Amino acid sequence: QLRYVTPIDTIWDVGVMVTVNRKTHPKLPNYVIMNIPRDPGVSTAAQVGFGVARDHEGTV
Repeated sequence: QLRYVTPIDTIWDVGVMVTVNRKTHPKLPNYVIMNIPRDPGVSTAAQVGFGVARDHEGTV
């Protein structure tokens, strides 16, 4: 996970975030109780975000 926030003015901030997850799944044994296929593989997920924030006077 990466996150970066920086002020662009006295009351404005801009930020960006990136998250990437990767998981490998080895071959698991098939049990008699649950006959669900358990094939080996790889799962990948990614998220990217961008935001702008304004600070109002009198807020904490």
